[in-house]
Amino acid sequence: MAEPVGPSAEDDPRAVGSALRAARRRAGLTGAELARRAGISQPTVSRLETGVSLADPAEVHRLAGAMELSDAETEALVALARRAQQRMNDVRTEPRGLPQLQESIHRIEQNSAVVRVFNPSLVPGLLQTSSYAQVVITNLGSLTAADPTSPETHGNLLSAVSRRMARQEVLGDAGKKFFFVITESVLGAGVGTPEDMIVQIRHLRRMHALPHVSLRILPARAFVKDFALHSFEMVDDQVVIIDLFNTSMTTQGRANIRLYRDLFERLHTAATGDVDALLDEYAAYYRGQIGD
Repeated sequence: MAEPVGPSAEDDPRAVGSALRAARRRAGLTGAELARRAGISQPTVSRLETGVSLADPAEVHRLAGAMELSDAETEALVALARRAQQRMNDVRTEPRGLPQLQESIHRIEQNSAVVRVFNPSLVPGLLQTSSYAQVVITNLGSLTAADPTSPETHGNLLSAVSRRMARQEVLGDAGKKFFFVITESVLGAGVGTPEDMIVQIRHLRRMHALPHVSLRILPARAFVKDFALHSFEMVDDQVVIIDLFNTSMTTQGRANIRLYRDLFERLHTAATGDVDALLDEYAAYYRGQIGD
């Protein structure tokens, strides 16, 4: 049987940092000296060497020049940075890690200027009501839990719900821009109870009314040319968070960023911004289910 194809150890972003640190030491430089020569801050050098920050190939080339590396050494480092940049990182969403995942996304969103989100199956996390979020997180989290009925699993899932709701604080910052695209099927897929969906639709309407928040919907009967098979969130053209069934993937690769930015713009253009009629239609549908 063939071995499964996967990223090699050298594609790990930390490998770029280790290589930079080793080259700096061979050059007999401290982190502060290298930073001064390259015209960047010492904390930046430290973050790159420890793998906390993903090294941009152009930045690596600049550091290699400051260390006076040979052309061959420089090209090897730059190539390593390119491979690491294109790598997608797998973040498993087992219940114990869900609260930390929500917190990590929260920090990214807090430091953002523009957030773009596409979701073909669920209301995006930033727009979910607490009851909607609880159903989504507890149901999906229980599927990946080793023991879905344990108190620990229950506590972790509720903590993840709480942290997801805390993420929505960023929507109060009028200095940021938020663009959301969902499919009409999101409105028709009832999550929780009909009452929950009525409240959720009302919340979508309120969020759409904010001047710095845009909500567009891909109508169910529209012909589309572009397809996204999964949800994704793009933050400041710097990182894309891709949601799959049992994991989330992140990428900071420039090629991947350009691909997802182009896809989002196409979906955004194809979707309608006249969402009130659709929201009215589905609110009436759910009211009909409870005999209202």
